[in-house]
Amino acid sequence: MISQVKASIATAEPIMLSISPDWPSIIVTGAIGLGSVLTSIGVVYVTRSNQKSQSKAKLAELRKEALTELQNTAAEFIGVCTNIRSCRQNGSFSGNEFDQLQTKAYTLQANIFLSIELDTQVGKDIKRLTDKVINESSDFEVENLIYLKLLDKLNENFKLVLNKRWLEISSALN
Repeated sequence: MISQVKASIATAEPIMLSISPDWPSIIVTGAIGLGSVLTSIGVVYVTRSNQKSQSKAKLAELRKEALTELQNTAAEFIGVCTNIRSCRQNGSFSGNEFDQLQTKAYTLQANIFLSIELDTQVGKDIKRLTDKVINESSDFEVENLIYLKLLDKLNENFKLVLNKRWLEISSALN
């Protein structure tokens, strides 16, 4: 029996299969593959766009916090210096209150310096004006009107810095 099988295999002719391609199935399979590739590209694009916008939003949020901090520090600095001047003129300091307020004024000034660019003209003006405000807050010889003009000039410079920063924030979002 085994010899018969060997003989049949040896004399057997090759079998030819003739299968015609199923073109509709091939087209559908190709369309599904192409759709998958295009969907993947779309997902990558949307994900990348979302990451960029979230990054911009986070950067703008951090800049806004820094802007608010500078604004609060500048306002507190002017308030402390005005308090020093008022108490000095009224003679209402008790104990070492003057020293504490003076120290606070210098601390706030240092925070302002750390928050702005001191190498710009506005930065140099703010440095000069804050020094002058601290010195003149306890100087009786400086008239109130001159002191108030000095504060106005300092406020104008702070507004320049704050407006510039606000423009940076809004441009970062666009």
